[in-house]
Amino acid sequence: MATRKKNYQVKHKKSKFSVISTNFMRFKTSFLHTCRQGLGVVTAGCQKLVAFYRGLPASLRIVAIYALVVMVAVSIFIWRFSMLRVAEPPVAEPPFDWSAYSPTEPDLNNSNNELPENNIEGSNTNEPATEVKPDTVTETPSEEADAPAPFVKGEWPVKVKGDLFYGFHETVIQNGFGYPLYYISKGIAIETKSGSEVFASWDGIVVKTMSLDKPHGQSVMIEHDNGLVSYYGALQKVSVNVGDRVSRGQTIGLVAAGFEPEPDYLYMEIIKDGRVVNPVEYLFQ
Repeated sequence: MATRKKNYQVKHKKSKFSVISTNFMRFKTSFLHTCRQGLGVVTAGCQKLVAFYRGLPASLRIVAIYALVVMVAVSIFIWRFSMLRVAEPPVAEPPFDWSAYSPTEPDLNNSNNELPENNIEGSNTNEPATEVKPDTVTETPSEEADAPAPFVKGEWPVKVKGDLFYGFHETVIQNGFGYPLYYISKGIAIETKSGSEVFASWDGIVVKTMSLDKPHGQSVMIEHDNGLVSYYGALQKVSVNVGDRVSRGQTIGLVAAGFEPEPDYLYMEIIKDGRVVNPVEYLFQ
């Protein structure tokens, strides 16, 4: 007995992988077509440029070659100039203050004043010893008021006294889009933990706060009563505002996390008479 086979029509449902593959092939075809069109436009432009160059006189051809060489050389110079950060050269040290070595009057109130020879024990002179009385010097109140106050070193800006990631006027290398960037540091980078409190070194007034200051992110600048200006960078939070009066040791912000492979650190600068100076020489450690 013959059996009749039934034909079953199976509907295949497209999988997610096949849909993604189809979309990718469409994108690939469109991308290659666009590239071919762009290459054709560039080729046609180059052919026109070559034809125009061949139509020029010999003298103008030579001038065009020299101009092209100069343009390439200038472009390379500008690129290396920006990469090497020549625009930020090391700041010269302030001139030496020779006024500190100016001659001063002797201290007449010194108890170790030498006596004349006739007062030395064992002298054979018959003359009686005479007591030498130093001249009394009277200081007027105006002179005491005009005397400069002694300089007091500032507070170390972080509680955890870590090592320096890099010091003052050291060459710093950073990675910029796959190329090393070299520049000379104008301050110091103090290694510490992320989230550590940052303290003001002296009393002063906050003159500037920045949220996107390159290359140190959030930062604070304080003008102090002693004439110095301090700058604190690489912060994740700023606790003060412009115009606030801060005291020595007051918290002004928190340290931000460093970018790998760099450690967490606080960046600090101290400016004196418009020039950056070594902060280590002005702070207690």
